[in-house]
Amino acid sequence: MSKDCNHNNILLKRNGTSQGQRRIDALSPDTVKLHDLSIEDWMAFAHAFAENVNYFDTETHITDGNWQRFFVEKEAIQNLLLEAETNKDLNPHLTLFVCFLRLMELSQNRLNNLSKRHLDFYYKEVLKLSNKQAVPDKVHLLFELAKNASDVRVEAGTATDAGKDANGNKRIYKTQNELIVNSAKVSALKNVLHKQGTGVKYSEIANSFDGLGGDFPDDNVTWWPFGHPNFKDSDGFPNLPNAKLGFAIASPILLLKEGLRTITFSITFGSNLPSAPSKKISDNVFEVLLSGEAEWISAPIDTVNSSVEKNTLKLVVEIPEATDPIVPYDKTVLLENFTSANPIARFLFKTGDDEFGYDFYEFLSGAIVTEIKIDVDVKNMQDIVLENDLGRLDASKPFFPFGPQPVRDSKFYIGCQEALNKPWTEVKIDMQWKDTPLYESASENDHFREHYLAYRKGHLKNLSKNTYTLSTDDSPDTIDDSDLIVPDSDAFKINLEVLAQKNWDQKITAGTLFNQNENGSYSSNFTISSTQDGSSGKGSKTVSKPKKTKGSGFMERIAGFGKLRNSTVHNDFLKVFNNSFFDFRDAISEGVSGLFDNPIQQESFSSNAKKGFIRIALLQSFLHDFFPRIYAIALSKKEEEKALIPNEPYTPLAESISIDYKASVSKTFNLSATSDSLKQNLGNYLDESLELFHEHPFGQSEQHIYLKTKHEFLGTKTQCTLVPKCDKGALFIGLENVKQLQQIALLIQVLEGSENPEYEGEQTYQGNEKQGWYILSQDEWKPLNNDFIVSNNTDNFLKSGIVKVSIPKEATSNNNRIPGDLFWIKVTNTKAFDAVCQLVNIHTQAEVAEFYNNDNEFSHLENGLPEKTISKLVERKATLKGVTQPYSSFDGVPKETDTQFYRRVSERLRHKQRAITIWDYEQLILQQFPKIYKVNCLKHTFGDSELAPGFVTVIAIPNIINQNIFDVYKPRISKAKRNEIQSFINGLNTLHVDAFVENPMYQEVKIALKVKFYEGKDESFYKKQLQKDISKFLAPWAYEETAEINFGLTLHESVVIYYIEQLDYVDYIKDFELLEETNKTDNQGEVIFNPVRAVVPANQKVILTSVKYEKHVVETISTNECVTT
Repeated sequence: MSKDCNHNNILLKRNGTSQGQRRIDALSPDTVKLHDLSIEDWMAFAHAFAENVNYFDTETHITDGNWQRFFVEKEAIQNLLLEAETNKDLNPHLTLFVCFLRLMELSQNRLNNLSKRHLDFYYKEVLKLSNKQAVPDKVHLLFELAKNASDVRVEAGTATDAGKDANGNKRIYKTQNELIVNSAKVSALKNVLHKQGTGVKYSEIANSFDGLGGDFPDDNVTWWPFGHPNFKDSDGFPNLPNAKLGFAIASPILLLKEGLRTITFSITFGSNLPSAPSKKISDNVFEVLLSGEAEWISAPIDTVNSSVEKNTLKLVVEIPEATDPIVPYDKTVLLENFTSANPIARFLFKTGDDEFGYDFYEFLSGAIVTEIKIDVDVKNMQDIVLENDLGRLDASKPFFPFGPQPVRDSKFYIGCQEALNKPWTEVKIDMQWKDTPLYESASENDHFREHYLAYRKGHLKNLSKNTYTLSTDDSPDTIDDSDLIVPDSDAFKINLEVLAQKNWDQKITAGTLFNQNENGSYSSNFTISSTQDGSSGKGSKTVSKPKKTKGSGFMERIAGFGKLRNSTVHNDFLKVFNNSFFDFRDAISEGVSGLFDNPIQQESFSSNAKKGFIRIALLQSFLHDFFPRIYAIALSKKEEEKALIPNEPYTPLAESISIDYKASVSKTFNLSATSDSLKQNLGNYLDESLELFHEHPFGQSEQHIYLKTKHEFLGTKTQCTLVPKCDKGALFIGLENVKQLQQIALLIQVLEGSENPEYEGEQTYQGNEKQGWYILSQDEWKPLNNDFIVSNNTDNFLKSGIVKVSIPKEATSNNNRIPGDLFWIKVTNTKAFDAVCQLVNIHTQAEVAEFYNNDNEFSHLENGLPEKTISKLVERKATLKGVTQPYSSFDGVPKETDTQFYRRVSERLRHKQRAITIWDYEQLILQQFPKIYKVNCLKHTFGDSELAPGFVTVIAIPNIINQNIFDVYKPRISKAKRNEIQSFINGLNTLHVDAFVENPMYQEVKIALKVKFYEGKDESFYKKQLQKDISKFLAPWAYEETAEINFGLTLHESVVIYYIEQLDYVDYIKDFELLEETNKTDNQGEVIFNPVRAVVPANQKVILTSVKYEKHVVETISTNECVTT
């Protein structure tokens, strides 16, 4: 005995049973006739019989032939009868004969109906069975208001006119439920798809071919409601664009007109971040955009100094000097939907193929922000206001900061609104002096000493010809510096003050005006800090936490911007601050470091200026008033005395001036959400020193604890995340002309059957699991629970239906997350994008109407009532403009014919409504589910095992005729339908058997060859045609709906070669390969195919099919290429 027990059970090699195989002629009583002679048969019989009947002459009574001449030969009977029907010229004797035969048909038919009467008596009288009655069909209707009408009630049972039936009776459809018709319309449709680990796609116009408004080919308008990923196949939808995602920060500190500008954003999170995709932030992570005068300005990130450390994200942005100014955001110019008037920095994730922005988006997703700090460092700022005691100065060319003849207390004013209106921490003033003294004989730092050598302290009190004894022969080294008025450049001192709230705050006392450079030139370098008290002799770098300034200018800016115009915010303001700006000013700085005063630009210094200016005052003159006297004395001296002629005093002439400054602002976001903290939260929110925004695919929204506390439906009120969260799939429905508390009836028309049937278990919606419905309320999504979803019969977008939504009072239309002044409804999908059907359209003002039998015939139930048949009400309403029927009717079932009745009952008598044999299983399922094309029942089979007692596997194939199939090359049934079949059949079999319903397993076949077409054939066209013809041969059902789908067929390469060679455009082929699908994939995820001589199905569940036609490899043979034999 063989020890090898592996075998293929021959009993499992079946092709199953199709619906067509149930149509057995013998089941119809019409196939068995007791008397089946037709008129033609009788006339042929008469002609043949007349040959044996003698004809006697009426006069001689002698036999004269037979009666055959009075009748027509068999071959001519049919034409004779056809001509007689048309010409009405049949001979009288034949006319009488035919009339006799026609009358005899009545008795003949009664005799022939004996089988049917007998069968009807047994089935209907004895067994009490009857034909199934017709099921009325239903239609979706759309109502439209008349002009100037509003909120019209359409009662349940309202009759609509569907024309007349074949009998001339009016068809009537009556509405099933009450509908309040309003003006709401679908104005926009958008969607977002987040494929975890891959990226986020979006459609600006969801009901378009490319998501951006492109037309559908051939006007075949069907689209995935929750977007779609990139398709590999050429016949799929085009790739959708990557969604815009990121965050934005607005702050007055970002007002940066010029210079080399470095901005450091330090974002602190509530906990340590997980492992970053890369500790180094590269150029392929963020795109930084800053608000410019005419457009968004792109700025590079300093990847060296940017970092991710523990719970802090540091982003350093460098703006070159040549870059345009960063100015306050202007919506009319820059578009977008920010609610801030301050300059804005946007951080958008780069999500291209070779970029890593999406990885960082996932990395930062869910990270809760506790604090944001901005540090700016500006160098070489030159656009400043300059004045002295004599008036305005022009900084574009050399100028005299203290005038042409500066004296003690001469003042020089520097206006820098950009720096000094900010919470600055350090300001540096750099002035380069022109024409300063320069002497080769002077030692280091003694140029001013050499220049002012003739100016002595003793001469200030006693100057005469006798006391002036200075000579050119005197050695400078022997001169006592204590007697020199200007012993060095440090002799010229200044005081530096900063204007703050109309008070001058002294920062530098007796500071040195001149600093000598290495090349002998001079400059002034003053460094002041916001906390410096003026005690240092020179401006020193002293940086500490800036003071919290609460000027009235800030209050004006807050009120002017208009956050208080929001009624909710204004009411809270009245509640907690008693409408007092002074109480508000005292609370505004909670959680904020570094506030801003009124940023109104001061063109020049005046007594009304509150801040924004620096004043530098000379503590002594440059001796211009002393020079005339000492000069006159020196000239009066005799020549032999060699009197030292004094140099003309130096007049400070600035060649250039620039300002460097640093400023810093921070804001806390981890505030409490309790009612006791309302005052703190409101003050923190109204402060615009720093604002955080989410960048959504379609807009922006501000993030703050105060805003979240206004929504009771939010679960995590106290949390502000840095980046927005994207649903796995989301459809956004924009409604116009909607009012709060209205009820909107949405017709969701899907392409039924277009869902992917391969998904099972958790991949599909199970039990009470449903899609999420939300409505936008002040930029937050409010869930629509059962209180607001009045009804929903779309089965999670698996079938067409109507969703009735009650608009809550919290819903708003002036949102920024998605603009457009519309009410936005969001539907979320937690399954795969193709686990639901494609959509055709979404309509408002929809209601279901059911056919009402008005003594009608039911022929329309065969194919449904065509679309646009219903266009009016039976009784017109003046407040309604009209009613339309956009799609064909559905759910109608015509009355069961006698043929169907006999087939059903005969099968019923055999299987007795019990599933025992293979035949029972297949017939029961085909009868119960008419949309199933074929059923193949495999006994003792479970999974991969063909030896599993107690198990039955049922393979079901759907009917593809006039049906929407997800993949026509691989027809499959949805999981929901398989569950329905499985539940049905397990209710009819024995307790000792478990039946499982599965889809067929499809094994792909691929062809590779080289081909030479006949001369004159268009190679481009026929190459594609050959690919299609090969696919048609391998999977004929994909091209001809009536073609059979068979199990267990083996495909030999010779058969395919013969088929191709018979094509009328193919001359010859070579290098033919028959390729069989394997279970392996390559590095790109493509299935690997192996060449074989014959493709044999792997098991009894397998059906051989073709790859998509464009995947067949067809290469053309050039004319000069030799044929290899």
